[in-house]
Amino acid sequence: MRTNRKRNKKRVKLVGIHCAGFALLGLAAAVVCYVIDAQCTMYGNKLRDGEKKLEQLQRELKHEEGKWALMRTPEELRKLMPKHGIEMDLPLPQQVLNVDKPPVGSSDGWIMRYHPETLLAIKSGVSALDFVRSIRNGRKPIKN
Repeated sequence: MRTNRKRNKKRVKLVGIHCAGFALLGLAAAVVCYVIDAQCTMYGNKLRDGEKKLEQLQRELKHEEGKWALMRTPEELRKLMPKHGIEMDLPLPQQVLNVDKPPVGSSDGWIMRYHPETLLAIKSGVSALDFVRSIRNGRKPIKN
């Protein structure tokens, strides 16, 4: 009968190879952690720079809105109008045309009841300037 040859072989302990494998696995994990940390740091810096830029732009926006509000005051407009050749005054009471809102649920007939001159002027094709002039002169604004 044959003897089993495998029993006679000496077993070699592979502790060194296992330790090297674990060390290599740990090194790979450390490299991955380092790369992830570097990426997070880079994105954090970009985020901080973006937030600083946003704050700066918000400050500039507030500053420009303030400047724009100051430029739109009546005093500033009065100063700038002659500079650009604009001559304006407040309208005379005869030049103001008040048009009421239509009552709820009404059709176009509300103009005829409350402002018949306006309706006639609109239907006859009179311009707004001619309409105001004719009302000022006391005539009916109807185009012939």
